[in-house]
Amino acid sequence: MKLSTFHLLPLCLLILFACQYPTNKLSTDSPNWMSQAFPDGTQRLTQIIIPGTHDSATFNMNEDSEYATDYDMVKSKQIVLAWSKTQSFGSTISKQLSDGIRYFDLRIEKNQDGYFSFHGLRDTNFNEIANDFDTFSQNHPDEIIIIDFQALEMSDNEAKDLELFIEENTQILTRAANLQELPPNSTIRSFRDAGKNIIILWDKLSENPLFNYRPYYISSPWANSPSGDEVKNFLLANTHSIDNSKFYVHQLVVTPDASKIACGWLATDSSLYNLTRKEIFPLIPTLIHEIKTSAARDNNSPNIFIIDFYDQQEYIKACTE
Repeated sequence: MKLSTFHLLPLCLLILFACQYPTNKLSTDSPNWMSQAFPDGTQRLTQIIIPGTHDSATFNMNEDSEYATDYDMVKSKQIVLAWSKTQSFGSTISKQLSDGIRYFDLRIEKNQDGYFSFHGLRDTNFNEIANDFDTFSQNHPDEIIIIDFQALEMSDNEAKDLELFIEENTQILTRAANLQELPPNSTIRSFRDAGKNIIILWDKLSENPLFNYRPYYISSPWANSPSGDEVKNFLLANTHSIDNSKFYVHQLVVTPDASKIACGWLATDSSLYNLTRKEIFPLIPTLIHEIKTSAARDNNSPNIFIIDFYDQQEYIKACTE
């Protein structure tokens, strides 16, 4: 039977959707890698390589997701989804923790339905995110987790309400470190001895010292380029500026410009996943090692790495081996 273009169209759309929005591929869990790699804990937290994810909570995003605040001016939700989704379906916070991710980049907004992660579109209710951190940190006390609330799109009072929610509905704060007492460059053993395995970096000034004001404690330079080669050169050129007294993030991410978003929809780079697969994935086997070597020349140590679609390559293995 000869198939017409009409019959083939659904199949083509299904293949396109699968290529643009992958599912989690990792099969080997690493829930205890940090305690196994550093059993004595003498290493400083800012001088070990920590695998992280960029826009960590975008794993539920789909064409039925609501627009995030102030993003509904873009009339094509399909385009917003293609360039906003940074993690695969199924890569929940719980899954990322189990796979070995220890740094999380969160963007949280407040709307009429509560607190949600977002990146162009609304994604996951914060209750689910908080519960995943709470459960894992209780069950793995020697694994240190850095939760970086990089963007809090809400008023100061709403941010205080979110602090109160975390305090009243989880046990997170009982294991959260005050970085004035335990600076980022403390040893892993110091955090373990204090019973602290969660570090909260907060986008707003807080009266609660467990919500550490992030500009004081972390540096995260951004290449802001759609080119993998430019990202690589930027990361290597900046290893001399690493300050191991605080956290330092190496962003292994490409950023589409306006022309890429406008024209890429009909090209091979039709989504952030396709662009990342083309520009970043081929660099993973060697780039982390090159950054280690470059930093060592300046007596520095690389620290946190972040990536989009972490599960599609041997990323965690490259960070932790």
